Amino acid sequence: MALYKVIDNYLPESVHKNMHDYCVYSENDMWSFLPIQTSANEIGKERPQFIIPIQNDVVGLTDPHNVWKPLLDNLDAMAFLRIKLNCTLNTHTPEPSQYHTDFPGKIVMMTAIYYINTNNGYTQFEHDGSKVNSVANRIVMFPSSLRHRAITTTDTPYRMVMNINYHPKPLS
Repeated sequence: MALYKVIDNYLPESVHKNMHDYCVYSENDMWSFLPIQTSANEIGKERPQFIIPIQNDVVGLTDPHNVWKPLLDNLDAMAFLRIKLNCTLNTHTPEPSQYHTDFPGKIVMMTAIYYINTNNGYTQFEHDGSKVNSVANRIVMFPSSLRHRAITTTDTPYRMVMNINYHPKPLS
């Protein structure tokens, strides 16, 4: 039994294109450099990335143009804990981040990874080695306690995903 769910064509194509174009072509100063992908303990062990924090414990939800709203509305979330865009640059050979959990501990949370662009990078799960390829407008959802890692792209200039950590609505 799979511990994660993959949905292709998650949003209408026009909505996805609007998100993609905003991330890639916006003239706003949005991207910040981060020397790690997973934790401060991993500096020098994995590739750096660029991020856009959309929501966390410091930054309230930032969506002045309602670009993220259709995606967030589509999730069955009671509350969002952290939302950020991650952009890793291409490498000559595939390079993995360290396996990690987004929120370690016993908190019941979900992680959703929404893929902004198609490339040959992927998300890999430690429990069974399975891979979810980076396909534009695809989303994968799984418990935040599930260890996973990102693998860089070698065939496009970058791999861009939105990482969403949320509390799901209770089952009715």
